[in-house]
Amino acid sequence: MSSIPQEHMFNMQYYPTDFFYSTNAQDMPTGFEGCTILSEESPGSSVCNTISTNPGLPPGEIYKCYQGELCKNKDMVERLYTIRNNHYLATESYKNIESKYRFESFKMLNLFIGIIATIVFIHYNKQSV
Repeated sequence: MSSIPQEHMFNMQYYPTDFFYSTNAQDMPTGFEGCTILSEESPGSSVCNTISTNPGLPPGEIYKCYQGELCKNKDMVERLYTIRNNHYLATESYKNIESKYRFESFKMLNLFIGIIATIVFIHYNKQSV
């Protein structure tokens, strides 16, 4: 049994369509390294931060900021998947080690019982030799 209270145990499931970048994939920068190229082209987040105070920015700059945020969202989702996969790997590794431990304990118990049975058998049958 686990020492973690039941109310703290939950399974969070999510799907690729739950994330903003995947539902707006048509707006992502094109190409294999589209996000990398976009981040190198963009002067930084200072332009994106001035959008609310300066509505006169060219539409191209606003669209680049939007694409940059989509790239950030995609990066965060990939980190989330990495964390989830590492968690699953750790859980499976723990279950494998626990299974090996139980099997080795069973083997040790079986050997112990066999040794005790052999000693008892020899003890009761030593006069017949």
